[in-house]
Amino acid sequence: ESGGDVRVAVLGPSDWFGEMSIIDVQPRSASVRAVAPTLVVSVTADHVENLLYRRDVKDYALFIMNIARELSRRLRVADGILAQFYAALSHQYGPTPKG
Repeated sequence: ESGGDVRVAVLGPSDWFGEMSIIDVQPRSASVRAVAPTLVVSVTADHVENLLYRRDVKDYALFIMNIARELSRRLRVADGILAQFYAALSHQYGPTPKG
């Protein structure tokens, strides 16, 4: 609300981010900031197409499947957080008229 920074995740070694830009052409929804010395490898959608899709469709499919698995995992985590949030609201304010 205030326009300030909001931490949405803390990543560690071997973690990755920005995977949505590989499969979706929408503008990014977050920025990343390193809090310690960090080595980052940038992979664009063009890189993926040129290095994987054009050379080996099976590797491309595996790469995209791994992105889908990570997005699914993150969605499950977000669903759990929302469920806890709604449960806390319901406990504090009572159920909605629709239940």
